[in-house]
Amino acid sequence: MRKLGNSPRRLLLFVLVIGIPICASAGTEQARVLKGIKTLSVNIQLTNTVQEQGLLEEEYKVQTELKLRMAGIQISDTAETQCLIRINSTRGGGAYNISVGIGEPVTLVRNPNFVFTATIWMIDTVGTAIQNSLVQNSLRERVKVRLSDLLDSFLNDYLSVNPK
Repeated sequence: MRKLGNSPRRLLLFVLVIGIPICASAGTEQARVLKGIKTLSVNIQLTNTVQEQGLLEEEYKVQTELKLRMAGIQISDTAETQCLIRINSTRGGGAYNISVGIGEPVTLVRNPNFVFTATIWMIDTVGTAIQNSLVQNSLRERVKVRLSDLLDSFLNDYLSVNPK
């Protein structure tokens, strides 16, 4: 009988190599929470390991804001509804994860004075960058491409309930 000791590692390696979305929120049921959103603020969070690779928050903010504006979404730093982007990588930049979420302020029924941001829609992906002397540029480009893919998934859901 074969032992399954390495199966979880193989699965993780498969997911990292393929870089597929691992948490998707596509479809009309999940998209309904996006109905009526007109304006978003964009909040980019790069972890220390990403910043050590030389990636800059501003380049991903510009990319995100441009894509959202092209879909007809207004951008305002004071909007309560936020597009939350979190980018993380391993030390050395070989593997990364990106999440795109939409957050809104919510209150507790039992204590309306308690306000916090809740994620109402989210999608994640993991992937790898080529390990070589150009790893910084490889990671930068891979993150740009995968972020664009995740934003497309968001916009597909958004436009399904907010047609132009």
